[in-house]
Amino acid sequence: MSEITITPPSIVALSVTAPNVLALQVIQKENVVLTVGDVTIGAVELSGDCTGASGANTVVAIRGKTIQSGTPVTGSFLRYSGTLWAQVLISEYVKTYYYSTTYGDRSLSSVNTLQNVFATPDDTIALDANSVYLFEGSYVIGSGATTHTTAIGFNELGGGICHFTALSSGTTAYGTVNRSQDMTCFSSSTGGPINSATTSTLMMINFTGRITVVDATDFVPTLTFSAAPSGTCAVKSGSWIRVKKLWSGENTLADAEWT
Repeated sequence: MSEITITPPSIVALSVTAPNVLALQVIQKENVVLTVGDVTIGAVELSGDCTGASGANTVVAIRGKTIQSGTPVTGSFLRYSGTLWAQVLISEYVKTYYYSTTYGDRSLSSVNTLQNVFATPDDTIALDANSVYLFEGSYVIGSGATTHTTAIGFNELGGGICHFTALSSGTTAYGTVNRSQDMTCFSSSTGGPINSATTSTLMMINFTGRITVVDATDFVPTLTFSAAPSGTCAVKSGSWIRVKKLWSGENTLADAEWT
C-alpha cells in the first residue's frame, strides 16, 4: 500500500469501513490535504469560468465570455453584446404602452391659443432618453358656431425627430355620415392644422406617427383652434391616444432592429 500523509493531522479521522475502503472523516472545518503516494487531494483553486478557492469561488464568465462586474439591478438580465455578457434592464426590451383617454366630455377653452387635449395629470406621458416610440390616437372634438381650423401637435422638447399623419372629417352629429375628408402629414411634433375651416359640430381626427427621443422629455398632446370656436367646445368622451415604446439606445435614422 502507498504511503498516506494527512496535513494537518489533528482534524481528521481515518477508518477502514470495508476491505480496501479507507474512510476520511473531517471533524473540523479547515482545509485538508491528503497525499496518497504521488497523488495529492486537498483545497481546490478554480480557474476558467469560475475562479477562486473552493467554497469561495466566483463565476466570472460563461463559456469563456466575460460577465460584466457590479451589483445586479432588480429587473435586469444578461445579454451578450458581442464582447461580454452585459447587464440590461428588462424595461429596454418590454414593449411598454401608455394610454390617455376621456371617460366623459372634457371642456375646452373657447380661445385661439394652444391647449392640452387631456386633463392633468393624464395629459403628460414621460418619454425616456434615446428611445423610439410609435403613437396613435383618435379625437372627437365638439365645437361650432364660428368658422375655424383645428391644429393638433405634441408639446415635447426631446431634441429628436417626429413624423405623423392625420385624417380628419367634420360632421353635424354622431351617426351622421360625411364623405368629405382632409388628410395631411407632418415632420415635426408641433404639427399644424388638420382640416379646412369649418363650423362642423363634431370634428373627427385620427392620427398615427413615430417619435425618436434624444433627451428624456414629456409628451403632451395639444390642439389649437384658429379662432375661438364658441358654442359647445370639448374633447368628447372616448377620445384617446396610445404611445408604444419600441426600444432604447437608438436616436439616428438607422433602426438597428431592422439592420
